[in-house]
Amino acid sequence: MAELNELDLKILELLEEDSRQSYREMAKKLNVSHVNVSNRIQSMEQEGIIRGYTTITNPNRLDYYALCLRISADSGTDLSQR
Repeated sequence: MAELNELDLKILELLEEDSRQSYREMAKKLNVSHVNVSNRIQSMEQEGIIRGYTTITNPNRLDYYALCLRISADSGTDLSQR
């Protein structure tokens, strides 16, 4: 398991707040170089700590409707075979 230092944790916190902010913006907030931020993010991506980035859309603005499915099975049932 990868060990995260204090800087890594702060970078992750900033990315969770806004993953679109630049390395320079994060570096300024953390008082480190943008190269350091870039290297740490790249390392966390390679180690699988950061698996990707996502976009959250507003379904109401896209005229989508919510759909909820409930699937249940007996305990221990292998649903992959059905």
